[in-house]
Amino acid sequence: MEPAPNNLLLRRLEREKRARVEAERILENKARELYAANQALEKRASELRHQSELAELAARTDDLTHVPNRQGFFEELNGLMALALRDPEQRLILGKIDLDNFKNVNDRFGHRVADMALTRFSAHFLACFEGGVLGRIGGDEFAVAFIVERGSLDRQAIADQILRAARTTCHTADTKFELTASVGIVEAGPADLSIDRLRQLARIALSNAKRNGRNRCVWFDDVMHRGMVRQSRLEDNIREAVEADLFEPWFQPIVGCAKHELLSAEVLSRWPEGTMPDASVEEVIRLSERIGSIEQLDVQVQAKAFRKARDWVRSGNVQSISVNVSPRNMLDDQFLPKLAKRLKAADFPPDHLTVEITENALFSDMNAAAAGIGNLSALGIKVALDDFGVGYSNLRALSELPIHYVKLDRSLIRNIAQDARARALAESAVRLGASLGLCVVAEGVESPDQAQLLRRFGCHRLQGYMFGKAVSAAKFTDAFGGLPKASVA
Repeated sequence: MEPAPNNLLLRRLEREKRARVEAERILENKARELYAANQALEKRASELRHQSELAELAARTDDLTHVPNRQGFFEELNGLMALALRDPEQRLILGKIDLDNFKNVNDRFGHRVADMALTRFSAHFLACFEGGVLGRIGGDEFAVAFIVERGSLDRQAIADQILRAARTTCHTADTKFELTASVGIVEAGPADLSIDRLRQLARIALSNAKRNGRNRCVWFDDVMHRGMVRQSRLEDNIREAVEADLFEPWFQPIVGCAKHELLSAEVLSRWPEGTMPDASVEEVIRLSERIGSIEQLDVQVQAKAFRKARDWVRSGNVQSISVNVSPRNMLDDQFLPKLAKRLKAADFPPDHLTVEITENALFSDMNAAAAGIGNLSALGIKVALDDFGVGYSNLRALSELPIHYVKLDRSLIRNIAQDARARALAESAVRLGASLGLCVVAEGVESPDQAQLLRRFGCHRLQGYMFGKAVSAAKFTDAFGGLPKASVA
């Protein structure tokens, strides 16, 4: 007998109700599981964000001093610059800080104490200079940046405050020492709001602080700005002159000490006569090295010098010429082959060439220097040790390396006619070189009294304004008539 329709309907409704309840229970459980999973994911995401923030902070923080490192500092500087750009009444100040003579701390106490000193400096600076961002840019170099209101900017007060913050007393187990700093500061004006420009200006100010005695704060000013513009213009002129192969060899006579007869000439680089800018030769050479043009300049000048001096050597007007070689060239495997190629192209005899090198070119790598000098000698090229008396003066190198000439620096000669100590030093240097079988050349001779003393000391050759300044090749030939030439090589 079949159930009544009403009973069937009731049972179906009951089943649907139970099914709905079960479904709701399952959904509720799933919702709880999803909530728990979401909570776990959020917690893990938060942990990852925190770890990422810590990693980013670590990447921007110096491990030793815990102040911002180079990357972190310049990120902070960018933020301060954005503030300064938004408000014309606010001025951004950047200071570049170098600890004075910090190498002495390393050398005297070792790296552990040096690290302690850097940590102590950072902590002391932050405690004494509030409102600024201090960063360690590298080694013993720091930088500080801060915002000041234009109306309350007191340059002297800021400089004094920075110097006080930088002066730090450090203690070790058995002694204490004081750190001071040199600081270059720049105030960012409307035209200076770029990180690279601010760094450049602060670096120039810092260089002035170091030159003027250290332990001082120097603000970048109009005088430095004019110097920067002049240097930039001069660097551009040098690049253009090298590109156009405009530099010329000039020649300064080197004479015998006894009869002042013309023996040799040193080749010096000059721009064409009448076009030299308002700059010393030393500055032009220094800037050429700075901008990486010195090697190309030397190659151009040497090639011209060899061609111009070839006939002088053949006719016996001079025994030889000498050229200056940088320390970098001495350590370059390709230097000698290229030099030999230039000599061959000019048909200049190698045994009538002297290469002048400075002491630091030798002693930075004695083995390489010995090999380089040996290779030069094998071609017949002689070697002169230039600027002797102002560098390392390594006596072992003088006795062991195949050097032919020693050129006494002009600083040894300058006061020999007036000062007994200077006279004794010069005489000792001359006798030292002669005792080692070297030909001794004195540079910077300007008076007969100096020449007479050097002859008495036993010097072999003289060079200086007394016998002529460096002149162009055309004018140098006039020296042949004004100075007797040597009758023997």
